[in-house]
This record gives sequence, C-alpha cells and structure tokens, in this order.
Amino acid sequence: MAAPPNFDWSAPAILAEVDAILAQTTRVWNLVGEIPLENVTFENTILPIAQDGNEHLRRYYVVGWFASVTSNDEIRAASNEARKKVLAFRKSLWERKEIAKAVLKIWSDQQKGSRLGAENMIYLNVLRQEFVNSGLALKDPKSVSRLADLERGIKESGSEYM
Repeated sequence: MAAPPNFDWSAPAILAEVDAILAQTTRVWNLVGEIPLENVTFENTILPIAQDGNEHLRRYYVVGWFASVTSNDEIRAASNEARKKVLAFRKSLWERKEIAKAVLKIWSDQQKGSRLGAENMIYLNVLRQEFVNSGLALKDPKSVSRLADLERGIKESGSEYM
C-alpha cells in the first residue's frame, strides 16, 4: 500500500513533482509506441499505460488539490500551473497516432473473440474512446487535423479560466 500523501509542499516542489510525473509517463508511452503493431498485446501495451496511470493518479490530485485549499498565493499559483501542465499533457497523449493504432488494433482483436476480463475490457474501451474522441479513428487526415485544431483551441481557452 502506498504511503499517505505529503501535504507539506513548496511551489518549486509542486512543479518539480509534476515534471517528474510527466517525464515518467512520457517514457512509458514512448516505450509502448516503439512496439511494432503486429506485436502489440494487452499485456505489453495497455497494461503499462494503466499501471503508469494508477501510480501517478494520486500524485496528480495532490499537487492540483492545493489550488483549492491553500492560502499561500505562491503555492496556489504553482498548483494551478501544474494542473494546466497536466491538462495539456493529457491532451497530447490522445494525439499519439502510434499508440492510437495499437489500442485500436487490440480493441479490434478483442471484438473478434474477447479474451480479456471485464475490468480489462472496460479500461481498453476507455482508452479507445479517448482516441476516438481525439479524432484519431477518423479516416480523412484533413478532418483529423481540423478536429485537433478545434480541440486545442477549446482546451487553451478553457485553461485560461482555471
């Protein structure tokens, strides 16, 4: 079981924590992205993404939580900056074409004869839906590009008001 979260943070520590989390997630997704499409499986593609997400989810929420509860302006600003970084980063993950192809292939293979347990299939469906929502399941490259531009604009506008 993980240790309880630490609530004694400084602004630089909050930003360093988010940078460390994002760097680790980038490493995991890059490794998954290097797997040839013909070799992707739930175990070597989806599972590492899920494990990374589970490991970092609590840490994401702790650093973002300070924006809502601290009276220290510097810590609140760092926490808000951390939340913006995480939102932008997560958006960039769903634009990873090589990962989308792998997830869609695994999902398609499962539709032909599902061998995964219910919980794993739910997570696979969630990942697939994120890539579908990002437009990477679209066939027309111009439509994909246009959708990405529109979503980026919406996210940037929304993050200004956080």
